[in-house]
Amino acid sequence: MPNLNILIFAAVVVIVWFVVIYFWPRLLLSVYKRAILVTGTGDGPIPVNTLYTEPQEVFADPLHTLASAPRVMTSGVNRDTLMILGWLDLQEGPLVLHVPDMNDRYY
Repeated sequence: MPNLNILIFAAVVVIVWFVVIYFWPRLLLSVYKRAILVTGTGDGPIPVNTLYTEPQEVFADPLHTLASAPRVMTSGVNRDTLMILGWLDLQEGPLVLHVPDMNDRYY
């Protein structure tokens, strides 16, 4: 009978592992989506199919103090990386994104 308990425990561990591996990315994705669409960057929600970039004074001014922790966009300290946040809905088909001229700085 002790072997039966070990087999039951092993089966439960395998099932729980499968459930975690299968559902964890979906759970994380829904949390990110809700954070973007409801909370946004602290300045308000970001609509679907809209990309939000950092304000220029935060991005360009090296002496500008970093924002508080709840702000999504300023989680890093890299002043040379333009951060973009948004949720794109591709159910109706592909979207065309327009990138402004960056004078060959980023690509």
